Amino acid sequence: MVGNLVASMGESSLGPYWAKRGTGPNAVGVISWLTPAEGQGRRIFTVPVDANGTLRGGESVVANVSVDTISLIVRPMRGAAPGFVATWTSLTDRGKSLWSVAIGDDGKARGKPVELTRSTDDIAWVDIIPTDKGAVILWAEETRGGDANLIGASLDTDGRVRESAVRVARGITGWHALELPHGIGVSTVTGPKTNGPKGGGALSFIRLDADAHPVGAPTAVTHAPVVSGDVEVVREGSGPSARLFFAWTDR
Repeated sequence: MVGNLVASMGESSLGPYWAKRGTGPNAVGVISWLTPAEGQGRRIFTVPVDANGTLRGGESVVANVSVDTISLIVRPMRGAAPGFVATWTSLTDRGKSLWSVAIGDDGKARGKPVELTRSTDDIAWVDIIPTDKGAVILWAEETRGGDANLIGASLDTDGRVRESAVRVARGITGWHALELPHGIGVSTVTGPKTNGPKGGGALSFIRLDADAHPVGAPTAVTHAPVVSGDVEVVREGSGPSARLFFAWTDR
């Protein structure tokens, strides 16, 4: 396969990041990146590509962002008007803000960027999971005590929050999210605070619907506090016979 020149990026750019929706030759994707500081701001560029990474159009500026923008991710979304979502965090006077913008398959913004939340805690992690209604965005707000609260919100196909954000878990030290049929699976580790004596935590799993609401009670994967480091979860198969595999470092 021959590589394709997508763009020329300046030093201190962030990215590029590739999001793809669909499989096979009909898959579509976008590639996004954050430019270096330009005066008092930065820009998020996006370019549409096909399944092989070949350009399907030109570059588009989907958002003008703060010079203090420090992270960027881009993910696919489904729903009535499939497309993509870019989300980023920016430093504020007292914490961080979280923003998003919906992107069409042509790589252009569908509207103006939306500030989803502003927190005095550190927004330490963000991810977006596609759903049949659009997507769900999840983020972890790390407190001064060293643990974190996991928040979720459903996004419509314009990148706006459909309902109020939901607190999925609190007092956690690890997390993971993946797509499931009709919703999302979230794994959390509850254990000692990171600024105290270091030890393991207990791993549990909960399902969320397409609106980020919990479906049933959490399921304990480990009862003993033995989990440390990152947690990885993958799904094999689909439907009632689907299985989940969990991996972690056991203390």
